[in-house]
Amino acid sequence: MNEERRARRERRGVAGRLVLGVYLVGLGALMLAERLGYEIPGEIKSYWPFLVIGLGLVKLLWPGDRDERRGALWILVGGLYCWIGAWNLFGLGWKTAWPIFLVAGGLAMLFGSASLRAARVTGDGAPDGSVRRAE
Repeated sequence: MNEERRARRERRGVAGRLVLGVYLVGLGALMLAERLGYEIPGEIKSYWPFLVIGLGLVKLLWPGDRDERRGALWILVGGLYCWIGAWNLFGLGWKTAWPIFLVAGGLAMLFGSASLRAARVTGDGAPDGSVRRAE
């Protein structure tokens, strides 16, 4: 059973990296085309941050493991940064919205240390409260 779950997780990880890689190549190609002077439709240019946010939400809601959830949070934060930068929300632009990453990093450290503390309290060393077996 454990081997089957590990194999399923590895397949899902490969598929997830493939989808993310194709997505990033496409997004990078669109941005490069715009920088080279090609006309990009306004709908794509204005709404692309929502694709990044959506990708982060999907990976957050259906993670393969704890590390994928952490990566999903960073994708989500990156998408929010892109949304704020592209739309100049709250009076912030690309050059002024970067403190979002500092706040997100601090929150990640706080929540990460809280989950480690919870694991120490339960005594099993597993952050999710599950019991780890010797392999």
